Amino acid sequence: MESLIASGQLPALLGILVAIFGIMMPVAILLVVFHFRHQRWVEVMATVRHLAEKGLPVPADLLRPGEGEQRRNDPRSMLITAATMVGAGLGLMIFFTAFGLRTFWGIGALVGLIGVAQLIALWVLRRMPDGSAGAGPV
Repeated sequence: MESLIASGQLPALLGILVAIFGIMMPVAILLVVFHFRHQRWVEVMATVRHLAEKGLPVPADLLRPGEGEQRRNDPRSMLITAATMVGAGLGLMIFFTAFGLRTFWGIGALVGLIGVAQLIALWVLRRMPDGSAGAGPV
């Protein structure tokens, strides 16, 4: 260990390890989320199979998407997401400008413009008559 410190290789080794863990951590989080989502789906299907074998009716709520998926399509939730994106974009632009990293303000602009696009999409969807979203020529 002392030879690594003396030779100056320890900081380079730590930098590589931090980069590897930084890249692998989101992958690990996604794997955990997908594992538990799959496990829940397997349990739901086992319940449906059990109910079918007993000749009992399968409740419709059992096969509907979870509460989180329903909330994602809620206009209020979509509005909050869009406003958050605009705010995060503005915050990033201010942050990069305040700390002298003016070349990176475009990252904040990109995030903010995604939020603005979401707000425009919500406004257009609100103006459409019910049932016409997605209908007609592209």
